[in-house]
Amino acid sequence: MSLPRSNIRSFCEEYEFFTTPTGCITIVKGGEYTTLEQTHHEFINLFLDEISTFYPEAYQLLCEEYKNSKKNKVYYEFLIVRRFLKCNFGILDNKPDISSSGAFCCEFVPCPMHGECKYEKIICNAKFCSTLTPRELEVMNLLCKFHTVEVIAERLYIAIDTVKNHRKNALKRLNLNSTISFLDYAQMNNLFKD
Repeated sequence: MSLPRSNIRSFCEEYEFFTTPTGCITIVKGGEYTTLEQTHHEFINLFLDEISTFYPEAYQLLCEEYKNSKKNKVYYEFLIVRRFLKCNFGILDNKPDISSSGAFCCEFVPCPMHGECKYEKIICNAKFCSTLTPRELEVMNLLCKFHTVEVIAERLYIAIDTVKNHRKNALKRLNLNSTISFLDYAQMNNLFKD
């Protein structure tokens, strides 16, 4: 199987990951299976970029956790990606872990350390961090609640064109093409959970 040559947000196929009994990560794409290896540099670098951008707290802790391996950059980066995959996508459930729109669909992974692991809800069940500005998030949240552009403008005391610009910029940042695709993205990433 060839792994992607573009950034993860532009994947055009769905990906599923699972951990084998021996601790290896298997990647399923289009019905083909491959084991994640240190030689998958491009895939690992793209995944690192996604983790550092959208899960910065998890990324920082993973860097700290594997700092003793930092002299061997290839192995160090492999360890970080492998651990993130194990903790967030470890089950073969035939539901895509990366959707065709590039969104991560993290899942609950049974672990004997639940309740004891100091990284619980930081690395596993990692907190999503969007790159949207607070105002863009506010506008998109209201759009997801099916408010009209006019109502949002009135509610936030901004111009209708400003609401439209916030929407356009938010979609562009996330490489999405519609409010409906953003709604799916927000739900999959629990973007507006309280």
